[in-house]
Amino acid sequence: MNNNKSVFYYGWIIVAVSFLTLFFSIGIRVSFGVYYVAILDEFGWSRASTALAFSIAMCVHAIFAPVSGFLIDRFSPRRLFPVGAAFLATGLILCSCISSRLQLYLCWGVFTAIGINMTGFAPNMTIVPRWFIKKKGLANGIAASGIGAGSLFVAMIAGFIIKNWGWRASFLVTATAVLLFIIPAASIFLRRSPQEIGLLPDNVKNIKNERGGRILTGGLTEKICERQWTLGMVAKTAPFWWINLTAGCHGYIVSMMVVHQTVYVVDSGFSHLLAASILGITWGLGSLGNAFFGAISDRVGRKWALALGSALAFSGMIFFLFLKGTHLNILLYLFAFFYGTGQGAYSPIYASSMADLYAGPSFGKIIATVSVAYGIGGAFSSYAGGYLYDARGSYILPFLSLMVCIILGALGIWMASPEKNKIRYQTLE
Repeated sequence: MNNNKSVFYYGWIIVAVSFLTLFFSIGIRVSFGVYYVAILDEFGWSRASTALAFSIAMCVHAIFAPVSGFLIDRFSPRRLFPVGAAFLATGLILCSCISSRLQLYLCWGVFTAIGINMTGFAPNMTIVPRWFIKKKGLANGIAASGIGAGSLFVAMIAGFIIKNWGWRASFLVTATAVLLFIIPAASIFLRRSPQEIGLLPDNVKNIKNERGGRILTGGLTEKICERQWTLGMVAKTAPFWWINLTAGCHGYIVSMMVVHQTVYVVDSGFSHLLAASILGITWGLGSLGNAFFGAISDRVGRKWALALGSALAFSGMIFFLFLKGTHLNILLYLFAFFYGTGQGAYSPIYASSMADLYAGPSFGKIIATVSVAYGIGGAFSSYAGGYLYDARGSYILPFLSLMVCIILGALGIWMASPEKNKIRYQTLE
């Protein structure tokens, strides 16, 4: 292939495969909330002890993230993703056979967690930015929209299968889908970088501004982007820690809602199937938020895009807090729209922000730290939500803490924005 601009750019194939991979891997993680209700009903375990399975999974996610980062920098994703998919499918098959909490902790908390880590957010957000410069936010947003789309369909289909054939059958069907879709798509289509097939990012020879420097999202120059960042170097810069604050807050937000949203809706007087559907719709709207906020962040800046998304998500949580006392369907739908769309801003924006500032040969290890922070936040919140409910009989405190994290997450990107830090990095050269 040559470097001249052509009608179709292979980078969009990479985006499509990332979309598909995230559709299943993160869609399965989000569907835990549907299984959570069914498992509680069958075994009668406490909410905290059952939610601990998700917390363990998030701990394993955080611990294994550096390994994934190393592997994605060293090996082709065509080799890494199928192995991750095999781990994920194995975990799901084993989950269909559980009869104790310990088995749930091992099968969901370890096997599926490793599989999701190897096929999930950080590996995909390492690959996609290598193919784009001017449209990095848009590409990340479209890929990340697989999270919301998968959460919509996987959760709703899981709810349907659970209602008709049980949660064990649902685990088996999901495992089969992982084997049939992720492994062939990754093995056939994934490539590490455009250079591997004779291309350059955006399928053009040069992208120049009026001063002769390459245009990067947020106003950064090629000189900044091509600084040979290592993990040790970035750990000494403030934006790195601010972005990880946002990722940790996002993990807290997501895990709290993945585990406890559905059961809270059921507690509020709605049916199990409607609760599962709302979980799917919420995350389906998140996929629109991924694409929308990723795209506008290329134009208005990362910090303004996330500020808007955070405001929407915060508004949605206000409707959610009043749901139990009113039993009004309209509040449920308003929550799903505002919170779902708004929280979709987080993933593409902090991935793009990290790529704006620290892209390079070690980016897999660098972006893996986002998964560590995300996992730590998620491990704490899922168990804390169940513990506080068991102790107080209410989700008020857990959801209020989530709203605080929405504010802190927006602050992190505001402080780390490439526009704010580009002059500082120019002085380092």
